[in-house]
Amino acid sequence: MSYKRYILITFIFIPLLMMTVFIIALQLLEKDWIKTDATINSTTIKSSRPGTPAWSLMADITYQRDGQSFSHQGLKLYHHQDRQKTVAEAKTWPIGKRLVIYTHPDNPESISLASDGDRQTLAVVAAILSPMALIIIGLGLFILRRWRKPEQNNTRLTFKPEQKSE
Repeated sequence: MSYKRYILITFIFIPLLMMTVFIIALQLLEKDWIKTDATINSTTIKSSRPGTPAWSLMADITYQRDGQSFSHQGLKLYHHQDRQKTVAEAKTWPIGKRLVIYTHPDNPESISLASDGDRQTLAVVAAILSPMALIIIGLGLFILRRWRKPEQNNTRLTFKPEQKSE
C-alpha cells in the first residue's frame, strides 16, 4: 500500500468516520431533558480516587416531577484535587438550597446537571472510540482472511506406496 493511501485513510476517512459517528450518536440520544428544581438535603465530601488525592462534593437531593416526589443520593456538585477548595465550595451549597437539575423524559429517576443529560459527552466518547472499533474489525477481517487463505490454495499431495516386484 502506498503512502498516499495511508494519508487518505488517516487524514480524510478517519475524521469523516468520527464526525459521522458523533452526529449519529447525537441524533440517537436526542431527547430534551426536563428542567426540574431540586432541594439539597445534605452534602458530603468524599475522596473520589484512591491513591491520587481528589475530592468530590456530593449532595443528597429531593425533587418533584409530574406530581411525584423523588430523591437522589450522591449527586456530584464539585470536584477538585485540593480538599480545602472542596470544603470552601461546600459552604456555597447549604442545606435547603435550590438548584436546577435535568431529568430524563422517560425516566425521571435519571438526572443530570447538564441540560442535555450529558449526551454530548457520550457522543464524543463514541466518536473517539469509532476508529478503535474500525481497527478491531479490520484486524479481525485480516486474521480471518489469512486463516482461510491456505484452505483455498490447498493442494493435496498423494503418496502411492511402492509396489514390490517379485
